[in-house]
Amino acid sequence: MAAILLVILFLLPTNLFAGEWIIETSPTDYHPSRLKVETGDKITWINKDMVVHEMDFDGNPSDSGEENLYLFLPIGKKISTIITKPGIYQYKCTWHGMFGFIEVKPGKE
Repeated sequence: MAAILLVILFLLPTNLFAGEWIIETSPTDYHPSRLKVETGDKITWINKDMVVHEMDFDGNPSDSGEENLYLFLPIGKKISTIITKPGIYQYKCTWHGMFGFIEVKPGKE
């Protein structure tokens, strides 16, 4: 029985074991502003502020095809991305002086 369970676990897609992270905005910060994740993890930004924000990356931790990832976050909305590339990425909201860092380690893929 244990062997069957192990076989089933190995056949499951690896993204079932990926982490999910939430980052919230405030008038002056991202919370948390520093995050350590693994490739395959999902990050969701939630705008709980009264103004729009952006996440303007130096580089691109995802497979979006852009050289630098850019995400726009309207008031009361959320936006997500799957992290696929190891590295250290800084992002900022140039309108409000906010910034954050994401450190991406290789996942268990």
